[in-house]
Amino acid sequence: MTRLLYNYDSVFNVPGVDSIHKKDLLYKLAYSYLFTGNHAAGKYYYEKAGALSYYYYNFACIASLDKKIKEAIENLELSFQNGYNDYDHIQKDTDLDNIRSTDEFKQLIKKYFPDKPG
Repeated sequence: MTRLLYNYDSVFNVPGVDSIHKKDLLYKLAYSYLFTGNHAAGKYYYEKAGALSYYYYNFACIASLDKKIKEAIENLELSFQNGYNDYDHIQKDTDLDNIRSTDEFKQLIKKYFPDKPG
């Protein structure tokens, strides 16, 4: 089945897979492209899956891991603006360890999660 998944159209031609699983396959395809450095393709597939917030969140993770603090913060905010709201995951995701102690990160948390501890 892996061989069948190489582009958007291929996801919809996998026999015996329902629409929920197709969306999951799109997420995985998007994630794979994003983390192998093909950011444009990753964004495209996240958009197709209706999950642009995950594109920006995962891009923030990549930037944080690369210690690109400004880029990580910018993409984290874009993820919030596009609907990402998993506060608990944000607090424990080790990919964000490089930005979690910054003032910018703390300000974002206060801005988007005012009722949560910063």
